[in-house]
Amino acid sequence: MKKKILFVAAAHSGGHLVPALVAARRWKDSNHDGQVVLLTSTERLDRLIAKQHPWVDQHVTLACERLHISRSFTCVQLLQVFFSCLFYAWRYKPEKLIITGGIIALPVTLACWAMRSSIDLYELNVMPGKANKILMPFATTVFYCFKQTLKNCSLLGKSFIAKCTLVPYPLRYSQQDRITNKYEFLGHINDLLSQQSYPERFNHQRKTIFILGGSQGSLGLSSCFTHFIKKYAHTLGDSLQVIHQTNQTSTTELKRLYHQHKIPAYVFSYTSSMPQLYQLADLVICRAGAGTLFELEYFQTPALIVPLITRNTNHQRANAYAMANNKPKQFVVLEQKAIEKKPTILSKAIIEKVGFMSTPEKTRGFPLPA
Repeated sequence: MKKKILFVAAAHSGGHLVPALVAARRWKDSNHDGQVVLLTSTERLDRLIAKQHPWVDQHVTLACERLHISRSFTCVQLLQVFFSCLFYAWRYKPEKLIITGGIIALPVTLACWAMRSSIDLYELNVMPGKANKILMPFATTVFYCFKQTLKNCSLLGKSFIAKCTLVPYPLRYSQQDRITNKYEFLGHINDLLSQQSYPERFNHQRKTIFILGGSQGSLGLSSCFTHFIKKYAHTLGDSLQVIHQTNQTSTTELKRLYHQHKIPAYVFSYTSSMPQLYQLADLVICRAGAGTLFELEYFQTPALIVPLITRNTNHQRANAYAMANNKPKQFVVLEQKAIEKKPTILSKAIIEKVGFMSTPEKTRGFPLPA
């Protein structure tokens, strides 16, 4: 009997790759003899994520790093990649394809559609991306995770709506990642700080703020939070400790800043302990990638969301407000331009959300920003 083959196509970001691989793993758990073929770009990030999933049977890299859906020369490049995808589709004859968007999904989907493969398209954001809008008519099933997404897809007609299904976001974490006592993880963080020769230490009496910027959004969030630290560190005393994810070039500067103000801080660019950090935090300040929002929702961690808006897209803004509308007690949305123009907006939100005003006697009288 011929083995079942699943194609998974995603590239360029963990936001596309990780949920696609989660969905693929679920397929493999139900098809023990099946094989998973992962198609990505040749970028370092894609290779790194692929290595973290050794259960993937075959990893195929495609030369699609320079493709961009708005560039005039894309059509020729897409054709070249398409014929490569057609070769792999003919060679493996996949039963199913899983895609989560991005430019790589275009040639792979068309090749698999030509081979009559079933196509599962995951739209993970409120606003469908350009590639997904093009490919939705070719999909066998469209899975979406925000209720608001269906309204944004309804322009394609009633026949299209019939193949849409609302599903939980394909989270990489499960009940096994929950910790019974979040303070047990403090010892591990202090061990890491010892290895980094960082003098201050975490303890259970402090409030923990987690700055989660990701690759593109770390600089903007770091800049805004730095203003809060410089203005209020003398008043915070020993009531605050910080977990801060940033890019590699900023880690030394941020460690120096926190040490200068004698604030315990774990600063990193990558860690495998994200679920523990989510649960340790009293407040997360983050961007509005769909994966981050649904992970925070899963661990029930309060968050201030500052959506990243670029020239090419503002989909994070739609994600942020959709999640805040669904969970108003857990999530608050702040606009990047607003907090850059008036940094006290972020300061006030942090103080109110974390509850410094109601902490022990030593922090009573903490000045609330105007």
